[in-house]
Amino acid sequence: MAKIHSLSIRNYRGIRNFEEVFSGKPLVCLIGRGDSGKSTILEAIHCVLSPQWNMTFHDSDFTNCDTDQAIEIEVTLMDLPSRLLQEDKFGLYIRGLSIADFTISDQLEDSHESVLTIRLTVKKDLEPSWCVVNGRQEPRTISGNDRSLLNCFLVSDHTDKHFSWNRGNPLYSLLKQEADGAQDDSDEDVVIGALRGAKRIIDKHPFPELAEVVKKVKESAAQIGIDIDNAVNTIDFKDMMMREGRLSLHADKVPFRLKGKGSKRLISIAIQLALVNTGGIILIDEIEQGLEPDRVQHLAAVLKSLAGGQVFLTTHSRDVVVELDAKDLHVVAPSKQSTTALTASVQGLLRKNPEAFFAKKVIVCEGATEVGFCRVLNRHKQSIGQKSAAVCGVRLADGAGDSAFQYSSGLSKAGFYTLLFCDSDLEKTNPIPAKKKEELASGGVQIVDWEVGDCLEVAIAKELPWLGIIELFGSAVRLKAGQKGISEAEAEPRLLEAVRQKYAKEIPSDFKTKEYQDLREPIGKAASAGSWFKSVAGGQILGDIVLKHIATAKASKLFSQLNALSVFIDGNGL
Repeated sequence: MAKIHSLSIRNYRGIRNFEEVFSGKPLVCLIGRGDSGKSTILEAIHCVLSPQWNMTFHDSDFTNCDTDQAIEIEVTLMDLPSRLLQEDKFGLYIRGLSIADFTISDQLEDSHESVLTIRLTVKKDLEPSWCVVNGRQEPRTISGNDRSLLNCFLVSDHTDKHFSWNRGNPLYSLLKQEADGAQDDSDEDVVIGALRGAKRIIDKHPFPELAEVVKKVKESAAQIGIDIDNAVNTIDFKDMMMREGRLSLHADKVPFRLKGKGSKRLISIAIQLALVNTGGIILIDEIEQGLEPDRVQHLAAVLKSLAGGQVFLTTHSRDVVVELDAKDLHVVAPSKQSTTALTASVQGLLRKNPEAFFAKKVIVCEGATEVGFCRVLNRHKQSIGQKSAAVCGVRLADGAGDSAFQYSSGLSKAGFYTLLFCDSDLEKTNPIPAKKKEELASGGVQIVDWEVGDCLEVAIAKELPWLGIIELFGSAVRLKAGQKGISEAEAEPRLLEAVRQKYAKEIPSDFKTKEYQDLREPIGKAASAGSWFKSVAGGQILGDIVLKHIATAKASKLFSQLNALSVFIDGNGL
């Protein structure tokens, strides 16, 4: 059954121009910030492939309400129903898909796969027209009945109609699929036949509650000379309308349309899964709506394993993206001109920091310390009246050490504005990290790091005023005491011994009141080697101390790099 190879959108809602090749991927999950165009893409697919013939459009459906520029949505489909490829249908409109490079040609070759391109056009008169097009001849209109063979349905906020047997609904398509499989020669519509059968049963059982009223009417009629002795009380199907939509799914006597939002969406998806076991296209907008995390994860896993049709969905849920593979995810670019498919290079980040993939910008932190440090910076920016990271769509991601390089590269290639916040402590003896940074910078990743040989703790210890260094040491003592369940008096000598090993001589007893320049770097190295602050909470302690004293270090490398982080977030320095 049909799958989408490529999609083109022109002048539809917030999308001026959009082109994407999906190559029949079984699952496409569109992610991105709110108002990035994800739902519009799904709506566009629904508009061009829906069997609905009386679709309504408004001036607001045109980009910037510019009705002089027609809405034009094109979908090229592969794996088509054989009925649509017959000559009396659209066999003469077949185009060729090269399996080698996924390009489409109007010149057919034996190695090509057959595809059809359907175009929806809406001009300023607001009348939609659906045509099959190619480059060899004039477009040919495709009817709603023919589009219904594509089995394309949208699950959104309006699923109530999916529980009735109206033409153009998934239940009706499923019924037709079953009827075709049974090769029933009857011309009578199955649903209409069921309704007529129901009426015959009702006709045999007049309503006894109304019998006395009917009797009085008969007697009164006889008095004025008309015999209606055969009068009975039953249902007039003219008032009920003999239509498929009058028959719908119920839970006992309660219509499915009265169920909760999450249940209705799940049932709608279930109907469509049954329909597309042999092929079809399911469109699910915000799959997580109304569902608990465990149910939405289970649903994502089921859709991922779907053997038959094709699924397009949108989500803002971390529970969905961690259940999927990176290759299933397409990030909707801010320009809305295309999507960017993620690659396996970010699979680890996807599992560890799924929230990063819903951001505009990402700060990839080498570790938890840098994450905590940036959180404090973000809080400080708000305290001085600047924009928060959340307002600017900035997300912090824990790069988990060496993986930070890989994560930064993958995010940048996926279209995210990316900054790598990392150490330089290994670069004196190992040239590889510096080379990786150069490669990332040439690919558009911004780098915030320290002097060669320095890590965050050393950079801070080198440039903070001495009072800040003493505060740093005191905080480490309190952390260590809490972690080990000992007193601060017991913890302090242990930390001093760690510093002495880096200092290579005895530490002056008055170091807390008198500045010793040559003691700065050993304190920083001991803090790093001893993991004094290797946690988000530890990074926050460092950040609080640094920002408390940063005004006295404005000429330092420390300040310039903090300023670079600040500018990346919202364009404003400290």
